[in-house]
Amino acid sequence: MPQRLLTFVLLSLACATGAGDASALGFGRAQPSAVLGQPLDFSVPVRIEAGEVLPSACVSAEVAVGDAVLPRSSVGASLESVAGVASIRVRTQSNIEEPVVSVTVTVGCDGQVSRRFTLFADP
Repeated sequence: MPQRLLTFVLLSLACATGAGDASALGFGRAQPSAVLGQPLDFSVPVRIEAGEVLPSACVSAEVAVGDAVLPRSSVGASLESVAGVASIRVRTQSNIEEPVVSVTVTVGCDGQVSRRFTLFADP
């Protein structure tokens, strides 16, 4: 019987420590928009628990325009705060030349949370 109790305690501790950072992060509702012929400038709110810190090194984005994934060197992702609301801002150096844009935003260092957004570029 003590062996079962020890196993239960160890599994409980493993689950509790493994889920720490990921449960504190999440995304809010985005207002997706992109304009043909202009660089992408996309923002999505991010939920961070009070007292949590999200270093800029723990924020990244991947952008695909049509079927082509843009090089990481031409995509920037930054954490911004406006009026107390944290958001991830994704910008590209190159213009959007296809009507469908896919943006995958990833936040977190130890436990990561990702979300993919599909944008339809306005002409």
